[in-house]
Amino acid sequence: MAMPGTTATDPSSSGNSGLVRNRWLALVAPVFGLMIVGLDATILTVALPTLATELEATTTELQWFTDGYTLPFAGLLLPLGVLGDRIGRRLVLIGGLLLFGVGSLMVLRVDSPDGLIIARIVMGAGAAAITPLALSIVPLMFPKEERSKAMAIATAGFALGLPLGPLAGGWLLNNFWWGSILLIGIPVIIIAVIGMLVLVPETRDPNAKRIDLIGAGAAGRHVPPLLLRLPCPAEGRGPRTTGPGPGCG
Repeated sequence: MAMPGTTATDPSSSGNSGLVRNRWLALVAPVFGLMIVGLDATILTVALPTLATELEATTTELQWFTDGYTLPFAGLLLPLGVLGDRIGRRLVLIGGLLLFGVGSLMVLRVDSPDGLIIARIVMGAGAAAITPLALSIVPLMFPKEERSKAMAIATAGFALGLPLGPLAGGWLLNNFWWGSILLIGIPVIIIAVIGMLVLVPETRDPNAKRIDLIGAGAAGRHVPPLLLRLPCPAEGRGPRTTGPGPGCG
């Protein structure tokens, strides 16, 4: 049995013991990671009117506060999952958690829409590492007869984060500075990182495929046409109007 801090290959599906002795406690780490990914996907929606005023954001910039998170998340999901299989799932997952935390902390220096968009892009890249690696680590922690229950709990963590986002965001906006809606994830990330380091062993797939850079690039080529469909801002700042559409200016 591989213990935390050691490296193990994927366990046999017929094994009767998981990789982790305290596996139900260790499950908290990937579940917290998935929950914060889901929460931050929706928490900003209730803050858009506030951000439009506080940052004097245009309608297009408000759109980018959301798309800046979802586009890198979708584009990097598969490449980072393969990277984790090759060099270590725990390593890449912890890296994703730390990157997500850096993006969250960037809000402390944000004083313009561009700054928040960059922070959201960093968070989206971190989320793209957290999601596939958390979901691939969980079944490796448990014996065959417990994997279905463990995976149900893990996916429930992500699903729980989605409706919690607007609820938590609304409460924070009513009681604190708007940046608190992104900083709320920092304690969760700290717990997840500590749990991964202390309780979860490293695993990798010795037969993992190479990262398909050509395929990733082919998928990325669809992003520019998508961006051209975003509305163009009219002159001035604030959530007032948009221009005539793609190709304006």
